[in-house]
Amino acid sequence: MEINRIKNDRFPVPTGGIPEKNIETAKKTTGSPDRLPEDIVSLGKGTDAKFDKIPQLKSGADKNAGDGEKPGVSGENPTPVPMKKWTILVYSAADNDLEPFQVEDVMEMEKTGGGNSLNLLVQLDRGKKPSNLSDGWSGARRYKIERDGDPEKINSPVLEDLGQVNMSDPSTLSDFIQWGIKKYPAKHYMLIISDHGKGWEGAIQDKSHSGWMELPRIEDALMDAQEKTGQKLDILGFDACLMGESEVAYQLRDSADYMVASEESEGAEGWPYKKFLTVNLLKSIQSTLLMKLNMKPAQLARNIVKEARSDPKNLPTLSAVDMKKIDGVANATKELSDAIIATDTPNSVLKEIAKSSTAFAKDGAYMSEYKDQHDFCRRILKSDKISDKKLKKAAGEVMNSIEYAVMEETHSEKYQHARGLSIHLPSYGFRPWPHYRELDFPKDTGWDNALLKLSKPDKK
Repeated sequence: MEINRIKNDRFPVPTGGIPEKNIETAKKTTGSPDRLPEDIVSLGKGTDAKFDKIPQLKSGADKNAGDGEKPGVSGENPTPVPMKKWTILVYSAADNDLEPFQVEDVMEMEKTGGGNSLNLLVQLDRGKKPSNLSDGWSGARRYKIERDGDPEKINSPVLEDLGQVNMSDPSTLSDFIQWGIKKYPAKHYMLIISDHGKGWEGAIQDKSHSGWMELPRIEDALMDAQEKTGQKLDILGFDACLMGESEVAYQLRDSADYMVASEESEGAEGWPYKKFLTVNLLKSIQSTLLMKLNMKPAQLARNIVKEARSDPKNLPTLSAVDMKKIDGVANATKELSDAIIATDTPNSVLKEIAKSSTAFAKDGAYMSEYKDQHDFCRRILKSDKISDKKLKKAAGEVMNSIEYAVMEETHSEKYQHARGLSIHLPSYGFRPWPHYRELDFPKDTGWDNALLKLSKPDKK
């Protein structure tokens, strides 16, 4: 059964702020903070106003670019920028407890820089109270990352000093993407969103503005940039916790060809930039381009995941998803939802399977909200307590659809049954949050109704 794709046009903003965590304390502790919001029970307020079209910022992307001018040509004295094969955009939202680690990430990138083969651009926001790293400047800056051997300071040229900005405002994200695409044209584009993440509830915390960007607002930002540049992202990467979720991929399915994200919480060091942008992957890209060959987006997405295998401590899971195939996962999930609602299998049996499935963020307040979708279905298929053939067939189809959509995945030994995509599946309660039901995935698959069925006690 094919699902009807419903465009989500509203998303209630969760109330409650995110309390401040002492940055210096975070820096001194032996364990780095995970890229989860500091209080994962209460999300930030984000921007209160709902918007259909993102308002244009007064600063940021060049206002003349895109109005009949050639890509890469802007300003009073237009100078054409040579088109490269790749432009990589890093949206580093560090106005929170991750600030020192995000600054170190950028300094790590400078060990290689973009070189002659690609544009490596960063928007780094340190908020109003930054650490002392790299001269302790505040606000947000845009950089074109160049190779530099100074491990104590970011020395790449500052292209723009934006002052205080709200990185959790979708217009800020859209503006950065537009600026990078128009000023640094390339054949392919990758965006990396680097900050806190919380799966279907969104990502990007801005403490100075009590901000948090909900998932539909991330979609709005990406689609706004796509509409205004005419350019779809080749790869969307989340250097953030818990974003490797079916709900996330499906909501953002039209904004990029491939998505790279983690099912589990990431360590604060994030993606292995040193190996991703230096020794292995970046040199591979540069040597390929120098030979006038092309590094295709699917290949690059796979290579990012392969590089993560060397750092299972910080990246216990990572997957590359073909967004063109995520509809198949949704279609199969629709059949599974219908089968769960119709089955005579006791809810207690399915609840026990849900509780035993591979879980992520187990130490957080939502200790078992994120479950590997493939593993949940695998356990249904194997269970000798389930005789419903339609339910088992539907579970098998979900497994097949995930294996088809996930191009590459890696997992540590602890997550041996993880296969690249999680799903909202609480261990207790099961009743979905009201704002969860506003997402495209539950709307189109009925997964929220399946959860409601599971929340009920067995009939006596």
